[in-house]
Amino acid sequence: RQVPYALLLMDHALGDGKNGQQLLEELRETKMLRNSAAVMVISADTTRDVVLSTLEYQPDDYLAKPYPQHLLARRVKRLLKFKARLQPVFRAIDEEDYFGAIDRARHYLQEDAEFRGNCLRILGHLYLAVGDLEEAAAIYRDELAQGGGDWAAMGMGRVHLQLAEWAAAERQF
Repeated sequence: RQVPYALLLMDHALGDGKNGQQLLEELRETKMLRNSAAVMVISADTTRDVVLSTLEYQPDDYLAKPYPQHLLARRVKRLLKFKARLQPVFRAIDEEDYFGAIDRARHYLQEDAEFRGNCLRILGHLYLAVGDLEEAAAIYRDELAQGGGDWAAMGMGRVHLQLAEWAAAERQF
């Protein structure tokens, strides 16, 4: 609680009690873990349901076991670079300045494309947080039209939920 960690490597299987997903959920909900901290979940369980439910609590990366040491080093290095590059966005989120975070994310997208997909995911989440469903949906629709990832499908499902479009949300999920 008193140490602001920069990197958290967390196994999904933690033994008896909570799993890594539940711990990450608790850390996020209680704001014990800053958004500027890099979080990587490591797991031998790569079933789609486990991966998607873990990703719902927004770890920055998910690495399947077994993995060679050089892959872990490369992924951690890239993750720390991502966190450093978008540090102003994460700092604003930690301060609950969501509109400031949106402005910083949009500025990043104009200046740099290296972490474009990650930034769009964060931006969609921010638009949902401030209730701008139109902007969030536009991001998710554009990403899905380009063959985007599961994060865009999940985000679009959340838009449908907030609009009380139950059937569309169910189809999307």
